Amino acid sequence: MPQVTVKINGRSYTLACDDGEEEHLEGLAAYLDKHVTTLAQGVGQVGDQRLMLMAGFWWRTNCPRRWARCRP
Repeated sequence: MPQVTVKINGRSYTLACDDGEEEHLEGLAAYLDKHVTTLAQGVGQVGDQRLMLMAGFWWRTNCPRRWARCRP
């Protein structure tokens, strides 16, 4: 199983993915990094968990079509 190392808010995370999904995962991580970095600039460094939670809420609020496709 391939692994991809992505960087979000200056921290590296190594994630496993299915074969052929590496580029997609890197793109998602870049998108998340953009929004987490923007949040951190606005609210400060309040911790990775809190920033990820806030980014998740932002995504859910601002991307309803994508959310509908992603729900189980």
